[in-house]
Amino acid sequence: MKRWRLGFREYGDFADYYGPQWNYRLRSGIAWIPLPFRFLKGAFESGFAVTILTDFAERPELYLDEAGQKKLEDVARGLWRKLDESLLGDPQRESKYGVLPLGDNFGDEPATVDDFQDELFNDPNLPF
Repeated sequence: MKRWRLGFREYGDFADYYGPQWNYRLRSGIAWIPLPFRFLKGAFESGFAVTILTDFAERPELYLDEAGQKKLEDVARGLWRKLDESLLGDPQRESKYGVLPLGDNFGDEPATVDDFQDELFNDPNLPF
């Protein structure tokens, strides 16, 4: 069931992959995500709702019946399809992740010969 997840941890991830109008582009898919909960007044303030929703995000199969799981899989297919369209199908928008140069592990400069430190791996005194 985990194949439905995109692995995003914050809203900025959606904008990075789907574009700045991600909420508009994904609105119909998001609306179809089954949420089998109704929270009473005070559930969000106490943190109870957040705990349940966080667990639901990690393990929705515990909360959904077979019909709900099928619905979630349908939503996931739609989100993945839109992700493919965003990253590959739109020539006007180039994903920033598709054009990153090889970095120097600090993110500020391109890698140079000095960054690779071959002497650490080619030491004749190392047994392996």
